[in-house]
Amino acid sequence: MQPANGASYWVDMNRLLGRLEEREAPARQAILQQLDALFPLKSGSHGEVCEYLVYYHQLLALFADGSSSGLQQSGQLVALTGSREKPSSLLLKAGDLHIELEVDSSGCENGARALQNLQIEARVDEGDCQPHTALAAIDTLLDSTLTLADALSPRLHRPRSDRSFRTPGGEDYLTQNRQLV
Repeated sequence: MQPANGASYWVDMNRLLGRLEEREAPARQAILQQLDALFPLKSGSHGEVCEYLVYYHQLLALFADGSSSGLQQSGQLVALTGSREKPSSLLLKAGDLHIELEVDSSGCENGARALQNLQIEARVDEGDCQPHTALAAIDTLLDSTLTLADALSPRLHRPRSDRSFRTPGGEDYLTQNRQLV
């Protein structure tokens, strides 16, 4: 696939995580650590969250022990799909990098982890088939036998056209170079 100059593509990390689990379980943990580094909670880890909700304009992460936490930088939550009480996905932003957290909003009662999948928006520039350099940090965490570029090259795809994000305040949210409709 030869991407257009400056186009936004999304990387489906669920497919990558499944492939990594077959080879090396620590790679999944490394990706979750990178998520925690980019979007740190005031306490706890995204990998331990059993439910997310949006309280006013703030992300609230709920844990199985009854505790809760917000993002250290509350402005990193830029949009969501679903309702604020039961979001189906959360769009976080660090610099020019968007990460969509697809979440299970069934609650903490079933003991499941809320984070089901990650979609990473990667800007692809002219003559470069690799994801944006912001993803290089994740690449360094992976086993050298499966580089991020190798794992992601067949998984780069255009954002789903049926996805419609809105801000916590209810307005439509646009990502870089693309209106999500």
